[in-house]
Amino acid sequence: MTVNFELPADVTKLCDEVRDWSLHQVRPLARESDRSKGLPAEADAVMASCPVDLSPLAIATFGRTRADWGTEFPLADFTTQYVLGAAISEAIGYGDSWPLATLRGSIAEKAILALGTPEQQERWVGGFMRGDFRSSAFALTEPHFGSDASQVATTATRTATGWVIRGSKMYCSLGASADYTVVFATIDKEVGRNGIRAFVVTKETPGYVVTKAREDKLGMRAFETSALAFDDMHVPEDALLGSEDQDSRGFYAALGTLNTSRPLTAAWAVGIASGCVDYLKQWVAQHGRAFSIQRRQRIDEDVAGMTSALATARLLYLRAALLQDKGRDNRREASAAKAYAPQVAEAVCRRTAEIMGPDGTSERHLVEKWCRDIRVFDIWEGSGQIQRLTISRMLMGAGAGRA
Repeated sequence: MTVNFELPADVTKLCDEVRDWSLHQVRPLARESDRSKGLPAEADAVMASCPVDLSPLAIATFGRTRADWGTEFPLADFTTQYVLGAAISEAIGYGDSWPLATLRGSIAEKAILALGTPEQQERWVGGFMRGDFRSSAFALTEPHFGSDASQVATTATRTATGWVIRGSKMYCSLGASADYTVVFATIDKEVGRNGIRAFVVTKETPGYVVTKAREDKLGMRAFETSALAFDDMHVPEDALLGSEDQDSRGFYAALGTLNTSRPLTAAWAVGIASGCVDYLKQWVAQHGRAFSIQRRQRIDEDVAGMTSALATARLLYLRAALLQDKGRDNRREASAAKAYAPQVAEAVCRRTAEIMGPDGTSERHLVEKWCRDIRVFDIWEGSGQIQRLTISRMLMGAGAGRA
């Protein structure tokens, strides 16, 4: 049996072109985006010059034929869209992380596909793909919890004409600007996760309050992360995704959409760290003559170890993406990629800063920015600790025997 770990030649060529574009067009604007806490002034022009159409990444590759909504994207063949999407994500991240803030889709669409009726899918997901909506958001996290989604305290109370939603959310990506947001709320606190439902809410809905448009964050400052409040927010009956009488299976189906985006998160982290390693190589080439033989040998060993660890992370996210493309269960592989890649990437960025000494923490170099940006990748899409717990449970339970 032959096992091929290489991407097709045309895919590799395309990724090389995107990586070169990211290095020469994206990276020069990295410091501006960090200081302004927003997109650079030239963002639209730079993104338009990308060698590929990034629309599939913006909509997070839905897993349905694009023709269903009258839209076609030239980026990927349908059978390999997740693998190619992950590879492209790494190539973009190589230059810098700010382009992530320009991708306007979210896992909201996947939640709608997992829970919504055909009519809801047509209205919201179809509308997004046709361009009726520019951006979407996914509101789950609340001030009192992060990883344990069963602790949702935002409530939805039935009325004669629909629902009243009360509560608050935080760390909601694109929450201030999204055309619509998938909001998780409980219709019955007494039954725990069995009472949690998802609702689609537009930003024009009375009671939808943006309490903070942009959080002041350690890194990824260009990325809009908002805090929301729902002040007696009345929504119509059809705002509820799916049916009122569904049990926790619906809740888990929505959270399961994260398995499709975790490989992309892992890939982006690998891209940032790979760019950091190459930056270190250039820095050492300029300053290495002043190093002792022992110090230079240690740096060479560190670079070799970093490169090897990132290669492992790359294989993990590609395997998870490939299983997704094949329509197979990838929960364990997606969790493995998400648990491993950001952790390794953070260690790579941190070690690079240590090797560079004062230059590693100076704003004259982007390494200090990457050290700040990379931290959130271990938290997004389910923290690394939760992913390791998920893997452990699967290995010790019914998933232990699966190859």
